[in-house]
Amino acid sequence: MLGVGSLVTLVYLVGGAAQLAGGYMADKLPAKAVYMLSFAMQIPVLLLAGSMKNTPLLAVSMGMIFFNVVGLPVENGLIAQYTPPQWRATAYGAKFVIAIGISALAVPLVGNIFDNTGGFLMLFLILAGMAALAVAVVALFLPRPKMHTPAAPASIPTQTPTPSVAAGAD
Repeated sequence: MLGVGSLVTLVYLVGGAAQLAGGYMADKLPAKAVYMLSFAMQIPVLLLAGSMKNTPLLAVSMGMIFFNVVGLPVENGLIAQYTPPQWRATAYGAKFVIAIGISALAVPLVGNIFDNTGGFLMLFLILAGMAALAVAVVALFLPRPKMHTPAAPASIPTQTPTPSVAAGAD
C-alpha cells in the first residue's frame, strides 16, 4: 500500500506530465482549441468525482489535476500572444493575483459547502458548471486563430535597361 507521501508524489508527477503535454500541444495545435478542450475535459471528470470515494477518487483526482494543469501553458501562451509587450509582465502579475485571490476565497467556500451539504457533490457540480462557463467564455471572447495562408509567389523582376554611365558624361 502506498503512503500519503507516495500518493502526493504521484499527483505531482501527473501535474508535471500535464505541464509537458500542455506545452507540447500549445506549440503544435491551435491554442484556442486546446484551451477549450482542457476545460471541456474537466466537466465529466468533475461530475464523476462527486460520486467517487477512496481509491477510485484518487484516480479521478489525478484526471482533474491533469486536465486543469494541461491548459496552463496554453493560457500563458495566449497571454503572451494577445498582450502588448509593454504590458505583458503586468498581465502575468494580474493573472497570478486573480488566481491566488480566488484560491484564498475557495478555502472557506469549500468548508461552507461541506458544512451545509455534508459532502462534496455540490462542490464538484459547481466546479463542473464553472468549467462549462469557461468553455463558453473562451469560445465567445478569444479571437479565432489566424489562418495560415501560403505566401504569394515571388514576382519575377523585369529586366530594365540601365543607363550607361558614359552616356551622360561631358
